[in-house]
Amino acid sequence: MLYRGLLILAMGLSAQSGFSQTPSATATRSVSTDAHVLRKGDIISYYIHQDPSAGTHGPVKLDVTDIGSLRFPITHDPDYKGLFVNVNVANKSIAQVKSEVRMELLKTYYNNVDVDIYLEDRAVRLGKIVIFDRKNAIINTTLEIDLSQDVRLSEALAKVSSSFRNPEWVDTAKVRLIRPNLVTGSSEILELNWLKALSNSNAQDNPILRDGDRIQVKEVGTGF
Repeated sequence: MLYRGLLILAMGLSAQSGFSQTPSATATRSVSTDAHVLRKGDIISYYIHQDPSAGTHGPVKLDVTDIGSLRFPITHDPDYKGLFVNVNVANKSIAQVKSEVRMELLKTYYNNVDVDIYLEDRAVRLGKIVIFDRKNAIINTTLEIDLSQDVRLSEALAKVSSSFRNPEWVDTAKVRLIRPNLVTGSSEILELNWLKALSNSNAQDNPILRDGDRIQVKEVGTGF
């Protein structure tokens, strides 16, 4: 309660002097990341508008760890770095985390508070896909994909098409996407049109890839 009293006094003084509590770094944000679900390796910035020291010290950057619980300081003032609220952020959207942090701050430290949390850096989550042909004569390669972004079939095909030793052998009318089901142990097989995938962004012709997907291409005049 002592810090709440100090905050109220400081905010009263800053209001009288016309002090601005919003730093330019936060004011220039234009893209909302509220829907982003936090994962290990993400970096977020955190800012308390009603904190009198926020304009001086600016947003706090926090790394999401494998534990998932983050310590959110109650103030930007480094002299009070030992005061914080604990919030579990794992698998929660930034909007959820903002709401929970705000509620925790209101319990003890603030009468009124507005919190901003933005995604500073998104963790890279790598997955692997295999591209191969029936006899491994044209291509047999493994690609790494960043699962934190949507990577579509067309992007994988574009990466390997230039490496075909005999590109005239490749039947660009058909390609097979083999997707393992980790629950049943079986595989889902989708037969797609390669040319449509390259020219069409919809999910039916050009699906988003997942870790463990296998893409089979075929030679002209042969079947799968």
